[in-house]
Amino acid sequence: MKQVQCLDCEQTFKNDVEVDMLLDMQKHYYAEHKGVITDISEEDKVAWMIEFTKRWNR
Repeated sequence: MKQVQCLDCEQTFKNDVEVDMLLDMQKHYYAEHKGVITDISEEDKVAWMIEFTKRWNR
């Protein structure tokens, strides 16, 4: 099982399937870090995904 820490706090997510982990993290972000989803540029969204992918692939 893979484990990835939230990019903006200490919460950790565990899952074997990347898309399922992203869905779990999306719920967390809407509840805890909504501005990261709604108030950032497309470039920042891409940068977030790049960092997530690096953490997923560790």
